[in-house]
Amino acid sequence: MENVLRNSDHILETIHYLEKVEFIVYVKDQEQDAFKDWLIDLTNDQAQIKATGNKYVEIDITATDMN
Repeated sequence: MENVLRNSDHILETIHYLEKVEFIVYVKDQEQDAFKDWLIDLTNDQAQIKATGNKYVEIDITATDMN
């Protein structure tokens, strides 16, 4: 799961290894529903998904991202 998230377009901030593994992932507002569907499919509906709020994250934008 960690490898899949790191290779996605989403930002994996933190992983907490507790009784259950918890991933803190940043997802663009307009992609939240698609992310949830993707994660449910990826985990065979075993993931518990919880939105925790909004946070603004600075990212590098290249000229090709503007197209």
